[in-house]
Amino acid sequence: MLVKDRGKSIRIRKLEVMQRRVIKLHPKYLTMEDELSGRLAGHFGEQSNDYFLKPFRDFSVMHDLRLTAHESYFQIDTLLLSPRYLLNLEVKYITGTLVFDHLNQVIRVKDDGSEEAFRNPIFQVKRQQSHLIEWMIKNRIPPIPVRSLVVMSNPRTIIKAPPSNKDVLHYITHSPYLQEKIKMIDKMYTDEKLTIKKISSRAFIVRSVFICRLCVNMENGTAQDVTFNLKIFISPH
Repeated sequence: MLVKDRGKSIRIRKLEVMQRRVIKLHPKYLTMEDELSGRLAGHFGEQSNDYFLKPFRDFSVMHDLRLTAHESYFQIDTLLLSPRYLLNLEVKYITGTLVFDHLNQVIRVKDDGSEEAFRNPIFQVKRQQSHLIEWMIKNRIPPIPVRSLVVMSNPRTIIKAPPSNKDVLHYITHSPYLQEKIKMIDKMYTDEKLTIKKISSRAFIVRSVFICRLCVNMENGTAQDVTFNLKIFISPH
């Protein structure tokens, strides 16, 4: 069941407006175009990943969550909610090869052979998972297992890691294999955690309460979004 749909981010929408209004000869035009292109690729990658979630009708699905933790915000691309566990999905559209070494450093090798340091997406989903658990405690949500996955939406992305790096196998998957990964996780959690005794529709009721609190918190966070600063594209200096 889709509870919250996915939409273009505020940053993408504003970049699209600026692209239409700024002349192509402007010194900042290419910078703006490159950022917009990268962000749109990520957005369409997230949308393409949604196709692989369609068979899981028992889940409540929420996209683009922005929640509070430690007086700041954290974001979740997609959250799957069931009475037995929650699954946090961080969707990445990456070109080239990601190399994880034994020190958990990540190097991205681009298609042209150049290399650059890359933020470890596994650390990112671990932080998201920790923040989500803290948020649940703060909002008095009954304890429930939380799992996280990094989903590579570009099927051409190559992942390399030494056998000693177990986190890569545990946390990272490609979109076409997401369904099998979810089925494996599904078998690990058989006990319903979000339940209210003596209520026939207990799982649905508690799940609805959880969703309502998510939506309220998300709306409160969105209202306080910091306005994107367009001056970097307008100023010629």
